[in-house]
Amino acid sequence: MKIPLIAGGGIRTKDDIIELKEAGADGFQIASLFVPTVECDAHQNFKSAYINATDEQINIIKSPVGMPGRAIKTNFLNETGKFNITKCYRCMPSCNPKEIPYCISEGLINSVQGRDGLIFSGANLNNVNKMTTVKEVIDNLIR
Repeated sequence: MKIPLIAGGGIRTKDDIIELKEAGADGFQIASLFVPTVECDAHQNFKSAYINATDEQINIIKSPVGMPGRAIKTNFLNETGKFNITKCYRCMPSCNPKEIPYCISEGLINSVQGRDGLIFSGANLNNVNKMTTVKEVIDNLIR
């Protein structure tokens, strides 16, 4: 039985897709290119964070479950990497507010509402620098 291999992370061009297909990928996960599109229902401030992000603003952070995640630096996390947790949403049974670096629920809720929050992203956002449409993104990937 063949298990499909889905490539994801940093895919920005048709050449990226061709290279990964030649390496054996059966499918592709592409997310960051679709955030700053008219059709994306994210808050405009969230989209703007993608458009304005520089490589220096994209960091690997530790999530409350202990796994690394890539995020655009915002004021949500202070310079010490810890955030004062004022309310526990009990969204993860193993989460201990006294030990985690920040509340993932609060960060994501803030972002959804357009406030300073947690904005996970892909790497390599250099060419994610303008509002566009899903059609334009797909056209650029298949041309």
